[in-house]
Amino acid sequence: MERPESESPESTPRRMYRTRSGRLRVPRANARHAVDLGASFQSEDGTLSTGRVVNISIGGVFLETASRPTFGATVRLTVELPTLAYPLRINATVRWLDANGVGLQFGLMGARETHALTELFRITPTV
Repeated sequence: MERPESESPESTPRRMYRTRSGRLRVPRANARHAVDLGASFQSEDGTLSTGRVVNISIGGVFLETASRPTFGATVRLTVELPTLAYPLRINATVRWLDANGVGLQFGLMGARETHALTELFRITPTV
């Protein structure tokens, strides 16, 4: 079946599925990689919190932290990547929270930062 010209693969929504617990999920767009990286983030109100990045993809991170930023909030994330000479500092949006931490989606990223992430992915296992 062909797509209409106006419908590109990028605009086609991914199909949702149900987990064993019955929750609806959308498949991840990017592979996650297991890491253990120190990180901090600053909330919109200026509160500085710390945590550990335990998995990362080109689209974002899961950060283990006791802090609970508001769902949908923008935070300023700082992470020390072994493939970058300076700390990665990037705006990220809180996309989900659980008992262990927060899922953050990266905002716009420069070419050097993107390259550093792709180099990190070459040396870390996927989860």
